[in-house]
Amino acid sequence: MAFTASAQSDNNTLNTAQVELDVSPAQIFDDVTLLPGESVEDETLTVENTGDVDADYYVTAGWHGVNDTEDRMALLLAEMLDVHMEAFEEEGRETSEGVIYDGNLAEFIDQNGITIDEGDTHYITTEITLSEDAGNFLQGRDIEVDFIFVGEAVEEE
Repeated sequence: MAFTASAQSDNNTLNTAQVELDVSPAQIFDDVTLLPGESVEDETLTVENTGDVDADYYVTAGWHGVNDTEDRMALLLAEMLDVHMEAFEEEGRETSEGVIYDGNLAEFIDQNGITIDEGDTHYITTEITLSEDAGNFLQGRDIEVDFIFVGEAVEEE
């Protein structure tokens, strides 16, 4: 019989990355009234990567009718609201990280993954315009919008 020996490798630890985004302020528009052709631009929204890994973030707009506006009328209104959302590296809008979305509110779903490095902050501008084609049937209709940011870890190459 042959002699044998054994040795071990101790204390091997594996950790998982944490994807975390901090979006502020929570509300960027407050009770805005628009006429056809008018626009409103928000105060700058910040997205900070507070996780421990680079991440791509995607944005979706969730919306619904409020103040007695039925869902079908809210849909018609959402189709008449044009949204332009863009990410900037600096608050002064000098360096664009990319357009997140440019289209009507009704189709604003899982738009453009923009990469944000660990510890970085992006400054998001949002402009919403009520189409000049909005008809009288949209008078007095109200909609509430939530912008939902979803982060996904960027796989290292």
